[in-house]
Amino acid sequence: MDRNLVYSKTPAGEEATRQRTRVVQRNQRMVLLQVDGQLTVAGLVEKIGNETLVVNALRELERDGFVALSLEAHSVWEENKKRIREVRALEASRLSQFSNFDSTASKSSTFSAQSKASQFSDFDKPVKPALEPRAPYVPGGVSPPPSRPGQPGLGERFASWLAGLKVQLNKNLGGTKAPAPPKAVKLHHAVNWKKRIALGLLGVVLAAFLVFYLYPYDNHRQQFESAIGQAVGVPVRIGRVDIQLTPRVGLALSDVRMGSKGEARIGKILFPQLWALKSEQRVQLQEIELSDLMLTAEFFAATSNLAERMRDASAFSLDRARLKNVTLQFGASSLRELSGDLKLGETGGQLILSLESADRGLQVRLRPTPSGVTVKVEGINWKPKEDSLLTFSYIDVKGVLRPGKLLLESVDLGLLDGGFQGSWVLDFAQGVAVSGQGSLERISLKRLGPALGIALDAEGALSGKVRMQAAGRTWEEMLSKAEGDLAFRVDSGVFNGADLGEATRRVGSSVRGGMTKFDHLTGTLLVNEQSVRVDGLELDAGLVRASGNFLVKRKDQAVDGSVLVTIRSSVSPIQMPVRINGNLPTLQAEVGR
Repeated sequence: MDRNLVYSKTPAGEEATRQRTRVVQRNQRMVLLQVDGQLTVAGLVEKIGNETLVVNALRELERDGFVALSLEAHSVWEENKKRIREVRALEASRLSQFSNFDSTASKSSTFSAQSKASQFSDFDKPVKPALEPRAPYVPGGVSPPPSRPGQPGLGERFASWLAGLKVQLNKNLGGTKAPAPPKAVKLHHAVNWKKRIALGLLGVVLAAFLVFYLYPYDNHRQQFESAIGQAVGVPVRIGRVDIQLTPRVGLALSDVRMGSKGEARIGKILFPQLWALKSEQRVQLQEIELSDLMLTAEFFAATSNLAERMRDASAFSLDRARLKNVTLQFGASSLRELSGDLKLGETGGQLILSLESADRGLQVRLRPTPSGVTVKVEGINWKPKEDSLLTFSYIDVKGVLRPGKLLLESVDLGLLDGGFQGSWVLDFAQGVAVSGQGSLERISLKRLGPALGIALDAEGALSGKVRMQAAGRTWEEMLSKAEGDLAFRVDSGVFNGADLGEATRRVGSSVRGGMTKFDHLTGTLLVNEQSVRVDGLELDAGLVRASGNFLVKRKDQAVDGSVLVTIRSSVSPIQMPVRINGNLPTLQAEVGR
C-alpha cells in the first residue's frame, strides 16, 4: 500500500464512530478513529506504531465502505449533500400548497423539527383572536395549571419596561408634547433622503443597543435557578445573567454552581434563544453550549435519574448540549481539557455524556443508569501528563461509578512496552484509596525501574501476577505510599551493575560494576513506602546459578543483598556466598568469608 495515500471517513464511517456498534473489531475501530482526511498512511503508522495492523485495517474498512481515498470520500459527501437538497426541495414544494409561510424558513434545519410542535403551541407567533383560549401543549397530555393573575410573563415585563423607558426619554427631551409641524420650505432645502436613511439605521442600532445592553436580564436570575435546579435535581446558583453578541448571540448564564457543595461548576451556559425558559410555557431547546466545566465524580454518582428529571422538566426540554474545556475530577485525580456533548435519547429515557481529549487520544463515555453510572474509557497513545513516566499505548476500561467509589471491572492497558489486564477499585469517599489485581505481560525491565522509583539498569521482559493497594489525602501522596507484591519471571535478560561470575573468580577482592546475563530470573517483588525488596530470587545462567534476597531503599538507592552462587562442574558443584552492596546503578560484589 502506498504510504503517501490519504484516507477520509465516509458517511457510514462517521456514523460508525458515533454508534460504536458498526465496527466491532478493536483494530479496525482504532484506525477508524484516527482517520481524519489529513494523515497519510505513513502518519497513521507512526501514530499507532504497527504498520501491518494499520494496512490491514484500512483495507477492511475500505472494503466495508467506512473509509475511502480523500477524493473519493469527497465525492461521496457531495452525492449525499445533493440528495439532501433534492429531498428538501420536494418537501418545500409540497408544503407550499398548504401554507404561505416564508419559503426561506423551509431551508432551516430547525423548521422540520418544529413544524409538528407548531400545531400545538403559539410560541413566537402573532396573537390571533379566538373564541376560547387554548392551553399550551405539554408532552404527556397533561396541561399545566393556568398562570396566576398578577404575574406577567417575561415578554410582557419587557414590553412594560420599554414603555416606561420611552416615557422617561420624552421627559428628558422636554416633555411629551408633539413638535409643531414644519413650515413649508423650498425644494432645495428638502431633507436629503440619504441622511434620512442614515438616521434610520442609526436609530435601529440605538434601539438594538437599548434592548441588548440596557435591559436588566439579571433580574430573572432566580427564575433560571429554579428552572435548571428542577431539571437536574440539585440546588443551582448563578453568578450573573447577561446577553452575549459574539461569537454567537444568546442569553449567557455565568459562574453556575450545582450541588450543595458546588460538586459541578460551569463557567458559562449559552442559550441561543434570547427568551429561553419563559414562565408561560415549556420551551424546547434543541442545543445549548456549556464551557469551562468542572464535574466531580460525586456529582455524576448522584445523577442516576438525571435523564428522567430532564425529560419531565416543566420549564424546558433539551435535545443536546455542547461541552467545551471540561475537567472530570475523581478524588485527587482529574482528566483535563476534554470536549464533547451531552445527548438525550430519542425517547428521552437515556442520557449519554461523551468526551474526548484534544488529540483524540482518550475518549470517555458516561451513561447514568438506575444501578449507577456506567463508565467506558478508550484510548490510543495517551499520556496523563506531559512529564508522566507512563504512556498508555492503548486503553480499554469498563466499570460503574457509584457514590464515593469507582469500580473498574474490566481493565486492559498497554504500558511499559507490555500490557496489564485485571480490575481496580478507586475509593474517593475520604481522601484517595485504590486497590487492584491482575496480570502483567512482557513489561520492560528498563522502564519498570523508573516507574518504581529506583535506578535499576536491567533488560528483559517481565511477566507475573500483581496486587497493589494505596491510600492518601492526595494522588501524589497515595502513589508514594503504594504497597504491593509481584510474583515475576524474566526470560533472557541482563542485569547491569554487578558481575556475579567475575566475583566468584576473584575470591578475596571486590568487583565493582559489570553485568550478569541470565536465561531465567524468578522471585517476588515487595514494594512499600520506604523500600523495594526481592525475596526468593532464583537466577539461572547455564553453569551458574544464584539464589538469595535484595533490599533497595528508595531514599538513597542503597542496596544490601546476599546470594549463594552455585557453579556446576563435571566433578562436584561449587557454592560460594556473594555479598552485594552499594548504591544503584553501580554495585560491588565480593565473595564472603
